[in-house]
Amino acid sequence: MVITKTELRKELLEKRALLTKNEIDTMSAEIFAKAELLQCYKSAKTIMLYITFGNEINTIPFLAKAIGDNKTVVTPICEKNRSMKLAVTAGIEGMAKNKMGILEMPLEGTEFIEPEALDLIIVPGLAFTPGGDRIGYGGGYYDTLFSKAEHAVRLCPSFDSFIVDSLPTESHDYKVDIIITELRSFFCFGEDRAIEL
Repeated sequence: MVITKTELRKELLEKRALLTKNEIDTMSAEIFAKAELLQCYKSAKTIMLYITFGNEINTIPFLAKAIGDNKTVVTPICEKNRSMKLAVTAGIEGMAKNKMGILEMPLEGTEFIEPEALDLIIVPGLAFTPGGDRIGYGGGYYDTLFSKAEHAVRLCPSFDSFIVDSLPTESHDYKVDIIITELRSFFCFGEDRAIEL
């Protein structure tokens, strides 16, 4: 029986809901400690980072770390046409929850940058394969972003239990470059992607 993307997303969300906050925070810290050692992080001037929602990997300490390392950090504001505005972010202070309950910067008084300025994108997802396939939440926002920020490194933090052998993908789905879990790291990019490790 072939499982649909919708059914798979439901299963993955139910599985992730079983994680405790302590488990999430511990694994998240281990994942981002490894990410910070990569040359693609050290050399990045502008980093895009999603803000944690629900039982996602906790990105808030990494946000503070990147700002402390003098990176320009941007966070997404989702728009209706599967695109995102990239808001320069100095911390979670001043953010407000959108209709989905996700923290975002305000539209007014915020500086925005273009996708082409990104060096590193921290990409959310529900599950990944060792070869770089990803299943997200189904909005298409990140594939749209990847098409505009083609040189940016696509790095995905993931709990190791959400690395799977295969995922249903389509021709327009972008692969990711690096996946880091609390136990392993996967470098998925090909020779066409000049990425420093």
